[in-house]
Amino acid sequence: MNTANQEHPINASDYIKDNFEPRDRIALLILNRETGESLQRITTAEKASSPEFQAWLRHRNAPAMKFTSV
Repeated sequence: MNTANQEHPINASDYIKDNFEPRDRIALLILNRETGESLQRITTAEKASSPEFQAWLRHRNAPAMKFTSV
């Protein structure tokens, strides 16, 4: 397991790849703290770490949106 620190930070995609097998199922929660709206996605670690999925998360991670992996 790779732990991030100030000298060697890792991005979300690397964190997923380092801690899960590609076919592991993971759940993601996107929560808008201002409106209470939430979205849930259950997908494979491989898909969650893909550039396309990460781009979607960045889009959803607007100022009011926060995402947490479970």
